[in-house]
Amino acid sequence: MPQWTTVVSLALFEHVARHWRTAFVFVTGHVVAVGVVSALLYAVRDVEQPWLHTLARTVDNGSSIGGFAVLGAWTVSRTSRWRWWWRVGLSCYFPWLTLLSGHVYDVTHPVGWAVGIWLGERLLPGLHDPTSLTARQRGLGTSIAAVVGVLAGIRLGWTGGGNGGPFGWGPGHL
Repeated sequence: MPQWTTVVSLALFEHVARHWRTAFVFVTGHVVAVGVVSALLYAVRDVEQPWLHTLARTVDNGSSIGGFAVLGAWTVSRTSRWRWWWRVGLSCYFPWLTLLSGHVYDVTHPVGWAVGIWLGERLLPGLHDPTSLTARQRGLGTSIAAVVGVLAGIRLGWTGGGNGGPFGWGPGHL
């Protein structure tokens, strides 16, 4: 059963891009992310780090990977300001989940997100808002989006369970 974030992402992008683009980004983002992460994890399967060893032997092919791909593609439809802030915020969020929690989907989600942004830019080129951000919008907004992303990533990575990632997770790992 899809998570609510996947359903919301699909609905948002479907509203902007219609059926075939949504399905294409969802499936392509999912398949590419799983393939890329599988290849990376295969390459490090014998590394002597316990968290990486566990991660390399885990399978993930849930719908949330495609959900993050369509969310990334959806950002193309936002105004310059919001597109930038969404991208900065979520890009600052993802690393902390990997570092603290270390689930395999903490690695596949950002890859799906990046593939979705790339696909969205190509599938909806006329939708892109060309308005540039002012220095104040870029500086202050970026700072706020980055702080919110980092704090959310730390909070969810800290409490999200998992095999620990390179930093460990939760109060028990202090």
